[in-house]
Order: sequence, then structure tokens, then C-alpha cells
Amino acid sequence: MSKFMRILQNGLFLNKNLQTTWVVHKCMTSTVPTSRMSLGWAIKDALYIALTMNRKLVLFGEGITCSGCVELLENKEEKDRKNLHMFAAPETPVVINKQFSEHGIVNIGIGTDINGSTAIADVQYSDRQGCIFQPLNESLRCLPENILKLKNLTMIAPIEPVRRGAMNHTDRNKPLYKMDGIKVVMPRRPEDAKGLLLSCIKHDTPCVFIEPNDDLNKSVHEMVRLCHYTTPLGKAEIILEVKDEHDEGNIEGKRTCVTLIGYGPHVNVLKDEVAKDAKKFGILCEVIDLRTLLPWDQKTVKESVKKTGRCIISEEVQIIKGLTNEIEYTLQNENKNTPIQKVCGFTTDRLVDLVRKIV
Repeated sequence: MSKFMRILQNGLFLNKNLQTTWVVHKCMTSTVPTSRMSLGWAIKDALYIALTMNRKLVLFGEGITCSGCVELLENKEEKDRKNLHMFAAPETPVVINKQFSEHGIVNIGIGTDINGSTAIADVQYSDRQGCIFQPLNESLRCLPENILKLKNLTMIAPIEPVRRGAMNHTDRNKPLYKMDGIKVVMPRRPEDAKGLLLSCIKHDTPCVFIEPNDDLNKSVHEMVRLCHYTTPLGKAEIILEVKDEHDEGNIEGKRTCVTLIGYGPHVNVLKDEVAKDAKKFGILCEVIDLRTLLPWDQKTVKESVKKTGRCIISEEVQIIKGLTNEIEYTLQNENKNTPIQKVCGFTTDRLVDLVRKIV
């Protein structure tokens, strides 16, 4: 991968006005080299490419160059990025490894974006992300009037339970990112993680890239292209499709078909376990990975539910604050006769409550 990155570096073209310049290389699976990566390594690869191809990029976070909690930029020393003048349109990308507060990280990201640079803010630990919503929400209020011109800001937010993590590090704060003016994405596999992150960095709207904590360096490994490519935002993926009503195993037409909707690594469970077991009973499942949570792809979901006639929405967030309620409401307004079920996480995920019950 280092040889490929050197080729990218030698092929960069910078303009004299220090405008944000992206060099897009043709990325074809048949010709571009691939490498087997976990989800965490795919995110690293996307950041390396972004740092190489965008001359006005500022990447900062807590311990980001010395592995940090999720090892984003392993073996990248701060001394290699000496220009720390974030608000002066730096000529070279900047990687800053400082122990900022989460509130300060977001504020610096907003200021960096307003001053014309592309900001990537790594906000570690889900239980410390509550303080970032106030400055982000205040800045988003100015978007309709275009006062702040906030557009090139990407926040990387690790969420979901993690092994060896404290009880407060297992919070699921995805519903808190439901704010007008931003896009929220969550990948389920390495290929999507790299493409979605690069799309967020290039997009002209503030984006939140959610990392599934426990799946960063484990679980799913697959071949990922070693080049610059993007995955479209706001577009769901049908990873398991019901082709027609006469498909094998379909007994009574639409009555034996169901649409399974999810996002993140949890979709792999729907595909590999739920859909496989359901087929034994003559039930065909069409599995949809939303990928973009805000705004979610209503067109793809509605067309699938119309085809199958039934729907199950599943996520690991508690049912009282998840995305399932919004999806159910939208689908129910479209067709009130469609049976819809929700499968969500427990009402509480505080480990201390379980300890108290045992003691």
C-alpha cells in the first residue's frame, strides 16, 4: 500500500490559489490492486488518501497520531506535519495530536471549516459526545442564511459497545445526531466504510461518520480497493434481493416475503442468520442496508416493502429513541395495511443495573 500511496503523491497537482484540489484516479476493480482489510484499516486507508489528495485538510483528535482508542493513524508522527496554522489555509495537510476536549474539538472543526479548510474531527468515546451538540446545532442554524458557510466538516464518532470499555463507553447516541443540515452515515463492512468516509469528506454538507466500535479491527474482513472511490450518500443498498413472487421457496406469493431493514454491522446478522433461517420455513427475506441514517433512502425502502408486503425494522438502539419509529411512521402512512414489526435493543444498556440485580 505504501508504494501505491507514493504513486498518488507523485501524481498530485496543486493550484496556486490553495483551492481545495482533489485528484480523482480511475478506480476499476479489475485493474486497481486490492488488499484484505478490516473495517478499521479501511478507515485508515481512506484518511491516508484524503490527506494525500486534499491540500487543505486538517485532521485532529485525541491521540489520533499515536493510535488513540481506535488506532486511526498508526505510525503517523506529528513531526511529519509541522504546519499547525489551522486557520491560515495551510499548503500541506495537517495532522494534530492533542488532548482536546470533545467540545473544543467540534468548535475547532467549525472554525477550521469557516476559514476555508477541510476539517476532520475525531470525537472519541460515545459517552463524551453529548457536549458537542450545542455548538454544532448553533452553527447549523446559520446554514439557511449561509452566514457561516459551514460545509467541509466531517466528524468521526465511535459508537456502540466495545470490549474492555467502561460502562459509560457503551452508549448509543446515534439518535442525538438527528439535526437539520447534516448527514449521518454508518457502514457495515470495510468496502462501504472507505467509500462513505471519502464521500463525507468531499461532500458540501457537514457529515457525521459513525464507527461501530467493536467491529473496527475484528469481525468482517474483505478485499478493499487501494484507490480513491466514493459510495453515494443517501442511497441504501439491497444486499439480499427477492427477485419475483415465483422464486424458489416462495409458497404463497407476497405472504411469504418480508423486508428486513437495518444499518451498520448488525445488517450482517440479518443477512447471514435471520434470512438463512427464515428460508427454511419458506420465507424469503429482502435485506436492506440503509448506510445513510440521515436522510435515509425512502424510495428504496418503500419500493421493497411494496414488493414484499411485510417489513421488519431492526437496530441495536433502544426502541424509544431509535430510527425505527421514523421508518415505521413513514411506511405506515404510505400503506396502512402493511404489517410492520420492530426488533430493537433493551430499554437499558447500563451494566451497573445488572450488577445491582445480581448482588
